[in-house]
Amino acid sequence: MSSPRRLSMGEVEALVEPGTFQRGMETLDRGFVTRSERWKGGLQAQVDQHQVRVEIQNQVTASCSCRASRRTPYCPHAAAVLVAWVREPESFQVVAEATRLSTVRRGKADPAPGLIALQRLLEEFAEAGLATITEERLQEVRDLSKRLRACGLSRLSSKLTLLHALLQDRSRFSVEEYVHQLADLTAAAKIVEALLSGRLQDDRAMDEFLGKSWASEALPIRRNLSLVELLFERVTTPDGFRVEMNYFADLTGGEIGTKKRIFRSSNRARTGRSYAGLRLEVGEALEMPGFPPIRWRWTSFEERTATEEDHLRLISWACVSVEELLARVRDARREALAPDRGYYLFKAEGLWSRQGRLFLLDTFDAALPLECQDLALRRLDPLFTQPCAVFLRTAQNGGEILGWPLSAVTPHLGVIAI
Repeated sequence: MSSPRRLSMGEVEALVEPGTFQRGMETLDRGFVTRSERWKGGLQAQVDQHQVRVEIQNQVTASCSCRASRRTPYCPHAAAVLVAWVREPESFQVVAEATRLSTVRRGKADPAPGLIALQRLLEEFAEAGLATITEERLQEVRDLSKRLRACGLSRLSSKLTLLHALLQDRSRFSVEEYVHQLADLTAAAKIVEALLSGRLQDDRAMDEFLGKSWASEALPIRRNLSLVELLFERVTTPDGFRVEMNYFADLTGGEIGTKKRIFRSSNRARTGRSYAGLRLEVGEALEMPGFPPIRWRWTSFEERTATEEDHLRLISWACVSVEELLARVRDARREALAPDRGYYLFKAEGLWSRQGRLFLLDTFDAALPLECQDLALRRLDPLFTQPCAVFLRTAQNGGEILGWPLSAVTPHLGVIAI
């Protein structure tokens, strides 16, 4: 016999807790059960980012790579596989024996202890308030931020680093900002806890919250990308990492994407470069799940000189009104799993000056006020004599928006604040 014995839905319901059974049904219905296999002794499948194996002998036993499986015989991922075996046995490929499944590469360190330490710290802040802010406490916050990054919890690490900077600089400290950052950290910690336990399953959040990188065989392939660069930057994070990022727009679909490289500060190698003024023709690219900017991986491409026609195609994907732009920003901020920063293209019809202030005008003559940072008016004025695309990025605190005007002739002219 090349398959384990069949199960009835009643048997599965008797094995699994009601709430877990329901989440398993939902997981299956959302299409998260993939790479299903069966052999004489049992089943295995990839469920979201987790590996599930079910042994069906005299008894039914299950194991899963998620943390929830350590506390219960059947986690939601195992329940999803059992329900799939009842509903769709033909979806399980016959194999001679169990094979090793791997789609998400896990970090070296277990994130659970770091998360528990953060939750304890936040509880102490909430109970004792500012009375606990001593030099020793600041050192604890700094060390914990490094610990979180080491185990892949980069989003929590970044937020904790911001809190440390606020507490350390008394000249800019405000109670309102302190409360906002504590609430933000607490919400993010709850999301991470839900992801680690399996209660929340969303591929888009795996890199952003847990620092998971995806194995190539698990990723969909995008074909025939035509990319123009919106921005190239190198930054150093507060905890000592260098990040190189190219931001692109795909002229065929309008998506904003990125290619990112991360190094320790001690590594002086620079593998990235700018592709300003060029169009990259990418035959095939792997696309990682996540929120914009989409992360693409590719190994080969053709470089061509960007043209005025390419710039017009870029503009065609941009927001044409201030109202549309702000609506997209608001929608993104309502999404709890979305990154702290949002990325947008805006079509500016012209530049307007009034009472010493500069404004970008949209198609309907609505205005976005701006402050020049490293652009002089004499450089801006010629650029906006015709419609121009502006690449916009919201700041982490949700306030200031930075913009980079784009020109087919002279890309990357500088940065403006809106």
